[in-house]
Amino acid sequence: MAHHRQPPARHFPDGSKAKLLALRFANTYQSLLNALNTTFNSTAAYNKLPASDKTNMSQTQYKIKCLHEAIGIMFSMQIQAQDLVQTPSGNNDGLNAGPVFQIAQPMIPGE
Repeated sequence: MAHHRQPPARHFPDGSKAKLLALRFANTYQSLLNALNTTFNSTAAYNKLPASDKTNMSQTQYKIKCLHEAIGIMFSMQIQAQDLVQTPSGNNDGLNAGPVFQIAQPMIPGE
């Protein structure tokens, strides 16, 4: 079945399964961007850690930990996207929903 190509979540009816799944996907996408930002700008985040955490983990280990978290989010996005594209849009248009790549908050390097 055909699906919408990167529709904004507002294109799906309020309360519909498509909108719920689209918003969940958008939130997970935001989490992925945040995790990648932390991974690649990890110095600031590492410096904010309590001293006890820094003695147990080097900055490189922290960066690897952040990257593993981002990869985990990527796997959950794959499952969410598969659910989404198999869900009717709710608009009675014969189309299925599609992933929503909306950014909920601006990215601030190092945060």
